[in-house]
Amino acid sequence: MTIGRRHTLLCIVGATCLLVTVLSALPSEWNLNDQQTRYDDALQRIEESHTGNVQKLSQGYVDALKSHQNKLRGERNTIGLRIIDLELARYERDNSLSTNEFIGQSRHVERIQKAYLASLERIRLQRHRDILANGDRYVAYLVRKKKALVKEDEIEAARQIEEEITRIDSSENITEAQTAISKAATREKELRLQAQAALTETAAKERDLRMQPTIAKVKIIAVDEHNKRVQVWQNGEFLGQLDGAHGINSSPQHVTVDTKGAIYVQHNIAMGYIKVTRFKESDDEYVFDRAVTGSGLAGGPPCNWSISDGGGMAIDPRRDTLHVAEVLAKMNADCPPLYSGVTAPIIQSYKRRSKYIDDEHSAGFQLAALPAGMSPLTCAVNNKDGSIYVGDRDSGMLVVLNKRLKIIANWNTGFAGVAGIAVAADGRSVWVTDAVSKRIGPSQFDGDGNLIQLVKDTPGLKRSTWHRAYALAVDGAGYVYVSDHDRIVRMDPAGRWPHVVAGYDGPDLLTNRDAYPWAFTDGIQDIAVGPLPSSVLSK
Repeated sequence: MTIGRRHTLLCIVGATCLLVTVLSALPSEWNLNDQQTRYDDALQRIEESHTGNVQKLSQGYVDALKSHQNKLRGERNTIGLRIIDLELARYERDNSLSTNEFIGQSRHVERIQKAYLASLERIRLQRHRDILANGDRYVAYLVRKKKALVKEDEIEAARQIEEEITRIDSSENITEAQTAISKAATREKELRLQAQAALTETAAKERDLRMQPTIAKVKIIAVDEHNKRVQVWQNGEFLGQLDGAHGINSSPQHVTVDTKGAIYVQHNIAMGYIKVTRFKESDDEYVFDRAVTGSGLAGGPPCNWSISDGGGMAIDPRRDTLHVAEVLAKMNADCPPLYSGVTAPIIQSYKRRSKYIDDEHSAGFQLAALPAGMSPLTCAVNNKDGSIYVGDRDSGMLVVLNKRLKIIANWNTGFAGVAGIAVAADGRSVWVTDAVSKRIGPSQFDGDGNLIQLVKDTPGLKRSTWHRAYALAVDGAGYVYVSDHDRIVRMDPAGRWPHVVAGYDGPDLLTNRDAYPWAFTDGIQDIAVGPLPSSVLSK
């Protein structure tokens, strides 16, 4: 044998001996025999405890039967004695508790069984945790030894220790323990979330019950454009309407209400002629009355415009301001650059105290252009910060303006068009409906325009699906109101527990309109909620 071969053989033998020495010196925790013994002992104790509990319960059941038997003998109740005898015979034969005559006993057994299974699960999880802990200590020990061998240039011994580490990491015991603990952690998280959801649900239901007397007083104002009237409802009861007797002789389009109960109705008098009327306790007043030939916009040079499309209205109660969105159509070229297009979508703000408002003579009047091509159909105000949300019925775009009418955000709702907007009472979310796909229901977005949820149906109602989810409103308590063709549905602030508060509450659409004088012939154009004096109504 050559010197080189002899040297190589000696190195291999030396490394092997060193590995054997290292492995023999490893801690004994990784040996699972002791753990398995403790695990089996624990299981046996649980089994014995479980068996003892069931036996005690069973004996108690038999003793109760016999005690009752003696009582029936004293009463000479032969029928009762016969029943007891049959039950004792059945129990002796089946060796099981009766679930028909003694439900309480069965519930005790169920509780014992659950406790037994829970104990088993705890023991199993503890065993898996012990395996992982011991395996980690063992691997940590190997890693330290491997580093020492590498420093001593014992490469072969270090490689074999690396193989041992890999074997331990991939062993079935480790994998099984990791899987079991991961599943237990996932299940624990699920149970925790379920418990939190249950607590939240319970709290919400309790709040809903507490709020019922308050929200039952809320009045709902609904625009019935086809029949040229504005209806007023309260908690499912038709109270009356604003109609021709109040000067509504043309088609109403939009409505809003202030905190003092005054109603603002926007009428489409004729092509290019929009009027807003304010209804108060005992009279009605024109808020503003714009004709086809205006004398200039916001003090600009004379130019002629017509209102080609009246948009939505919203009141900012903190700033005592009425916002109106509409589209102007240019009649000549003598107009400011701000309105240089053929049509000009705009947002206007008026101080609500003004009795007669026009462009040039109203204190506090503001006006701003909206994005070109926009056809505003609705708008809403965030009562917390005064921001204004304007929806485009043709593109689904939603523009957010600050209280100074400066555009600060532009949302893409993903809708074919925006029909209704309502800001949550806390100002943190916005409800929106689709002007085209009205059957999909209202959607809730956060303050940045991200979709939170879509309320797809109305569970619990006679008609459990949406037919024409369109106009929206939110009351002071945060409850959401949605017009749905011939009914108005109220939901809690989270979009749950729908309840019909106006219109027809039936399984199908209303067909026999003659039987219902208040019937909405062609759907509900707009809605608002708030207090309202009764003197402005007529039935």
